[in-house]
Amino acid sequence: MAVRCAGPVSGFPGQPNNDLTLWTGSWADYIKTYLFFLYLYEQHGGRVGTSLIHDVVRSTEVSVAGVQAGLDSAGVGVSFEEVFADWVLANRINDTGFAGGRYGYHGENVPRFNNAAVHLSYPVERTRNLQRWAGEYVLFGGGTGLELEFDGNDAGDFRAFVVGLDSFSNRFFLDTIELDGNQRGFASVPGFDTVWHSVWLVPANVHPGGTMSYRYLAAASGVAEEPGTPDDDARMPGPTVLRGKLHLPPGIGAGHPEPVLLDAAGRKLMTLKPGENDLSRLTPGVYFFRDAHGRTGQIRLVR
Repeated sequence: MAVRCAGPVSGFPGQPNNDLTLWTGSWADYIKTYLFFLYLYEQHGGRVGTSLIHDVVRSTEVSVAGVQAGLDSAGVGVSFEEVFADWVLANRINDTGFAGGRYGYHGENVPRFNNAAVHLSYPVERTRNLQRWAGEYVLFGGGTGLELEFDGNDAGDFRAFVVGLDSFSNRFFLDTIELDGNQRGFASVPGFDTVWHSVWLVPANVHPGGTMSYRYLAAASGVAEEPGTPDDDARMPGPTVLRGKLHLPPGIGAGHPEPVLLDAAGRKLMTLKPGENDLSRLTPGVYFFRDAHGRTGQIRLVR
């Protein structure tokens, strides 16, 4: 029987760029460890009838080697790197109805993981650093015909994926970006804006040596990036949504041009004002807001 977490599943979902093998004693460390071993149990352990967790605990090896020893002893037939990459994807997709339940949690209500960056205009190019044994999620919306290039540090060892979501029917697609010896690869999303309203680039750093940099470029037709737009990592504090009302802090809601609310495809839905904005006519789902400086943020509307 799996053990449920006694506290809130928080901290780590807000900052997933967090080395799985690094322990500082923070609550985020407890949560990332709990979620990883819960995923191991559900996908490859007792839930599917193997002795994996017992074998990991019994192993004289520690850290990555200990988990690999358990996987080998239990006859699971996969590597730690494969399980880790699947877990990173499960933290983003978290839907047991997709791909036979491989990318989701059966026994825990896991909140949505934060995006490392959000892009609604193109072309865009960014460089980021990713800790070892960590993954993160870069969200793209707006435009049509998304083209992605991923270029990791030549000395690194990355796994890179593209995840798409049809927010109307809650369908996912998953594609692996094949990387060459220089950690470079490409992906196309022809249904971007027509079928897949939200698309994530999902890199995972499986190099044991430490933090590695990667660069990504994205192009899509229909929306041009404005010069001088601040980096998405410097997005403003988010608004709050309560009972169908969007509350904008004064620092976000003031300025020219006025801030706007966008759908997942980057289309303008309404102009926003400081204070309360009525969203009751909108269907539940993921939306974006853009302030007077071109900075973007994400909200999730629920009933």
